[in-house]
Amino acid sequence: MKVLFITRKYPPQTGGMENLSYNLTTKINCLKKIIALRKKQIHLLWFFPYALIYSLLIAPRYDIVHLGDPLLSAIGFFIKFFYKKPVAVSIHGLDITYPNKIYQTYLKIFSFHFDKYICISKQTMAEAEKRGYKNLTIIPPGVNAEDVSLSLTKKQAQKKLEEIINNKLKDKSILLTVGRLVRRKGHVWFLKNVFPYLPQNCIYLIIGDGPEKEEIETILKKSSLKKRVFVLGKTTEEVKNIALSASDLFIMPNIKVRGDMEGFGIVALEAAAAGLAPVASNLEGISEAIQENKNGVLIPPEDPGKFKETIANLLKDEKKRKDFARKAKEFTIENYSWAKISEKYFNNFKLLIKPISH
Repeated sequence: MKVLFITRKYPPQTGGMENLSYNLTTKINCLKKIIALRKKQIHLLWFFPYALIYSLLIAPRYDIVHLGDPLLSAIGFFIKFFYKKPVAVSIHGLDITYPNKIYQTYLKIFSFHFDKYICISKQTMAEAEKRGYKNLTIIPPGVNAEDVSLSLTKKQAQKKLEEIINNKLKDKSILLTVGRLVRRKGHVWFLKNVFPYLPQNCIYLIIGDGPEKEEIETILKKSSLKKRVFVLGKTTEEVKNIALSASDLFIMPNIKVRGDMEGFGIVALEAAAAGLAPVASNLEGISEAIQENKNGVLIPPEDPGKFKETIANLLKDEKKRKDFARKAKEFTIENYSWAKISEKYFNNFKLLIKPISH
């Protein structure tokens, strides 16, 4: 089987879609060609026509085409039109719910003609069904045990983290959130409604960048929280791994935002696979990544009391927390390894390829 992968989200850029594209294209066991945008999305202006022309030239050599998301639908549309090749598309969430009339019209014209739509969660699938998509299946993103294998001990990591944040961490409990600083991630809500009421020895690390950074910094300036909250911005993988090794709990306090859903809680899975127990909102795709008491704890969204209670209980019982983190790691690696996930993609692709008649 020969697969032509076309994606606009690929390393060295970072994010859930970039991770999915990279791991799928590198882990799937088949002959393949990857047409990928490896730069920021502003470069889509030249990448789109390039990918369209190049893919039309080489598509006859491949058995199936996979599009990284529905924004690339026009490319798949013309490949099907000219060559009748099977086309599969991954759907992540915002790529079909984005509330822009021009974009939604574009999707109506180009994105309803494909052979398989691979949704990353039940929530994403429900949104796709609502909009009239057929031929749907669910394959969640995966994690790589080797990528989240942390070489530092907690003590070593905390020493390095002290240098990064210029703050002593002895006898501190460390909470960590990783994700873009956008409203649905709930950073601002958590800082206003939960964190001020946690024990004073709690430190909160936020890794990520985005439009809410300014509001977060304003909250910190106007309160005493600036001594306990550290916004590290966009970091290297090394710094992220130091933070994962040094922390006690992973927090994912998402809130519901119209038109902007969490397709799947991949960062919570990565934390669990690294041995850090997640405490997350029971919302949208997060509730599929995290299975209650198996690889994390799910809290009703925007329930400050339950968040405070759960975090405080886990922080004060070190043995319980460590046992749970170990169980979460085992469950996550067993059920979400990229070896298993890429095999599901392979099997779905294979079913779409029609045998050549003699």
